Amino acid sequence: RETPIDATELALYDDPRGECWIAFHGDVYNVTSFIPDHPGGRSYLEFRCGTDGTTGFQNHHQERALKQIRDLRLAEYVEEMIVQPTTTAATTTTAAAASTSTAITTTTTMNMPTTTDAKKCYKESVYTASDVAAHSTRNDCWFVLYGQVYDMTTFMNQHPGGASRLMPSCGTPDATPRLESHHGVYSSGYPGTYLAAPLGEFSATG
Repeated sequence: RETPIDATELALYDDPRGECWIAFHGDVYNVTSFIPDHPGGRSYLEFRCGTDGTTGFQNHHQERALKQIRDLRLAEYVEEMIVQPTTTAATTTTAAAASTSTAITTTTTMNMPTTTDAKKCYKESVYTASDVAAHSTRNDCWFVLYGQVYDMTTFMNQHPGGASRLMPSCGTPDATPRLESHHGVYSSGYPGTYLAAPLGEFSATG
């Protein structure tokens, strides 16, 4: 399509089980059909549905990786949509003169929010190893799983294997290998199936 997609419209397509649109490097892609085939697992894309995923993409890919989904491109992405000037005719009549029409031109800018809800806020956050390391206790435990940072504190007592199984991963830069050693590879979207939304991205180089 030729009409750009703005942040408000993009946010409408945030359901990985319905329709998932994500913006990458100034373009919007309908990645719904690609989610099951994403080499990094479903969760990387599912948590970015309806948002600009450029930051997360740059943390894990080079821009040329977009060639794999070029057929899924929908349109250009713009954060704010500018409404073009409109013309309104106003007619004034006086007793001493004939009726005249005056063209009035107005320009209206629609201030679309670049952040549409709280869910988008956490997706734009990036945490470093030192950030995660500061949360390494049973009462304040953060995990890094599949490139996402999670606050596991409330899950500690709910874990079927007990809190002690989770403690060694609290505050570490990547708990994914340990998780997979006990549960296998969760290509179907773990941990999003069981946990609350992630706090944000993990950057090993930040």
